[in-house]
Amino acid sequence: MTTTVNALTPDPAGSTTRTDGTTRPEEDLIRAEIPGTVLEVTVTVGDRVPTGGVVALLESMKMEIPVIAESAGTVTRIAVAEGWTVRTGDIVAASLPDGAPTEEHSAHDPA
Repeated sequence: MTTTVNALTPDPAGSTTRTDGTTRPEEDLIRAEIPGTVLEVTVTVGDRVPTGGVVALLESMKMEIPVIAESAGTVTRIAVAEGWTVRTGDIVAASLPDGAPTEEHSAHDPA
């Protein structure tokens, strides 16, 4: 059975302020450039991925197509699993860009 699901929904651009006053830095969303079936997810949450690093492999038209990170960062979420079908533009993973704060900060902190 093939599953077509994109469980990861994008956050609004920029940091999101939550009701408790904390913020989460903007994540980079890594998207499928073509439709296909996920053959392999090559990273896990917490892995650092370089610019151009492969986060997953898709099969499309009997070819293996890498899904690559456009910028360096640390993987924060994975939105697909092996065997899933993705469409063009579907989110495969998200990463926190290098240099972005890794901890949530209070919106009232001067830091």
